[in-house]
Amino acid sequence: MITKLLLTGALVLGVSAPASPVEVLAPGVSVRSVTLGEGTGHNSWTVTVAVPSDSQDPDAPAAALGSRDHAAELVKSLAAKGFTARAEEVDWPAFADSPHGPLGWRVRVGSFASQTEAASTAAAMKAAGFSAGAEWTGQDGPQAQGPEHVKVVIVDPRQFKGQVIATHGPTVTGRRTTSSLAAAAGARWSA
Repeated sequence: MITKLLLTGALVLGVSAPASPVEVLAPGVSVRSVTLGEGTGHNSWTVTVAVPSDSQDPDAPAAALGSRDHAAELVKSLAAKGFTARAEEVDWPAFADSPHGPLGWRVRVGSFASQTEAASTAAAMKAAGFSAGAEWTGQDGPQAQGPEHVKVVIVDPRQFKGQVIATHGPTVTGRRTTSSLAAAAGARWSA
C-alpha cells in the first residue's frame, strides 16, 4: 500500500505541475519537490479558539475540535466578551484514506490580512480567559487551493533494503516536523 500511494503521488506530480530534479537520498529512495496550486485569493489569518471538552472529567483540556453544542456555547461566551465568533464543522476531506464524515466543530474569530493582526486578537482573547491562537486558513479542508509545497518520496522496493513506516504521530491535529515524527518512530539512516 505504501509503494502504491507513493507511486500515485509521483504520477500526480508528473502530470499536474513542474517538479524539481530527483534527489537520491539512499539506494532506492529519492525525493522530488513541487509547488501545487496558486491560492484562491481568499486565504487569510484567523484566530482558532480551543473548544471545551465533551469529557465528564472537569480537568479535561479544551481541544481544537469539539461537539456542535460545545462550540455553540463557546460562541455565546465569546459574544458576551465582545468577540464575534463562528462555529465551523470540520469534515475529513473526501480524498483522505481515513474514515469520512464529520470530525467535530471548531470556533474561530475574524479574518485578518496579517499574522500580526490575528495574534493581537488572540492575545486579547487570552486576556479575557480564552485559549486561542492565530492560524493560516490557506490549507483548510478540501477547498484548499495552495500554494502547497510538497515533497514526494519515491521508494523502489527492489532497491531499498529498509522498512517503510507510516505515521501521523500521537494525534491527527496539530503540527509536527517530519524530523520529530521520524525520531519518535525510531527511524534512522546510514550511508
